[in-house]
Amino acid sequence: MEKYATMIKENLNAGKVLCGIAVSLSDSAVSELVGLSGYDFVWIEGEHGALDRKDIQQHMIAALLVVLLLWLNWEIVTLLLLEL
Repeated sequence: MEKYATMIKENLNAGKVLCGIAVSLSDSAVSELVGLSGYDFVWIEGEHGALDRKDIQQHMIAALLVVLLLWLNWEIVTLLLLEL
């Protein structure tokens, strides 16, 4: 996760525009779909919506799983390319 946060910071410092979506629906599948759709971040908007602590936690877990899934896939692809 720290690797992903560092990438976000580097892109912002480089002046790149990042694209994300604010999520206020209670279903954590929304955060998962946003992550899989290629957005740079998911903003879990709990201040103005009806999300409780449990909903926010589920969104965070879903977002983390997407980051780990994408990272693991990238690591596997890198290893496979190095073996060629």
